[in-house]
Amino acid sequence: MKINFTIRWITIGLIWACVLIFTYWNFNKIGLIMASFEKEEVFRMDDNFWTNNSGNISKLLTKKDALMLPIESIKLGLLSVENSLAALASKHNFSEVQIESMPEQAGAAGIPINLYLEGPFKEILPWLDALQNYFPYLPVKHVKITAGPFSKQTKFQFGVYFKYKFSNPENRT
Repeated sequence: MKINFTIRWITIGLIWACVLIFTYWNFNKIGLIMASFEKEEVFRMDDNFWTNNSGNISKLLTKKDALMLPIESIKLGLLSVENSLAALASKHNFSEVQIESMPEQAGAAGIPINLYLEGPFKEILPWLDALQNYFPYLPVKHVKITAGPFSKQTKFQFGVYFKYKFSNPENRT
């Protein structure tokens, strides 16, 4: 009778062991299936994002490229920027144009450039608008305006940073 009882307990233990093994296997399979579903959902959402926003992404990348002027060398880039700024100032009736660049202070923000202009106050907003539209690689950092009480001429001082990237990395002088 004791052998019969032991065989029953062994049989019940084996049955429960099989149940636990199958339960573990079942949970493992469910976890693998859920992981593949989540992975597929991430790929589907990523693809959906790219198809819906590809136009905006390309526009942003184009704007990002416009925020830095590709130059061959720092001296040539500064010369080009100084000539363009002088031409823009004369186009908007500014006189006494002085441009001071400081290439020795070049850093991650760019090369600081100070502009000193003298001219009519009404021309400053169109000039700033043209600076923003045509020269996005010259963000304005500070502005100082000095106006005399009886003078039609106003003095302007601007601090801009010339943001650049080298088009030819070997030629950096």
